[in-house]
Amino acid sequence: VGIKLATGDYICWLSSDDIYYPQKIALQLEFMIINNAFFSHTNYYAINAKGNIITPPIGFHPSNKLEVLKQMSKGNIINGCSTMINKNVFTSVGFFDETLLYTHDYDLWARIIQKFDLHYLSEPLLLSRIHENMGTKKYASFIKEENKVVIDRHKNTLTQLITEYIAKES
Repeated sequence: VGIKLATGDYICWLSSDDIYYPQKIALQLEFMIINNAFFSHTNYYAINAKGNIITPPIGFHPSNKLEVLKQMSKGNIINGCSTMINKNVFTSVGFFDETLLYTHDYDLWARIIQKFDLHYLSEPLLLSRIHENMGTKKYASFIKEENKVVIDRHKNTLTQLITEYIAKES
């Protein structure tokens, strides 16, 4: 509902336990405009319950579209809070599939990368909190099963795109 009612040209969201760097929106928007991007994500750090950084930067930096397609055909590689999406993308691919309780973001990314390039901003602009009560840990077994549903749903299309990319590059 929030995306549908949003009046801006770009959409971002932030989970209640994560933190944006103050410059995240401005830097990512500038990056998207310069690169004529419709979909991007950034690098990020994991933090603990106290807010201390506990990892080096852990964003996925694909070297090309083929790598994105291959990795996304196996599972979700994108932290949703690191994304920025041009609102027009939703007109093209639809919104979150709300029947997917845990992997609706992965499903959306899989649909987006079929039509749009994924742009990666290597600067860490997000602190993603890791704690015992986070949904990713509490519902890990359900997420694993739902991931299989999303993988199966997009397998044929992503495999076809991989094959086409390889043929084009040969």
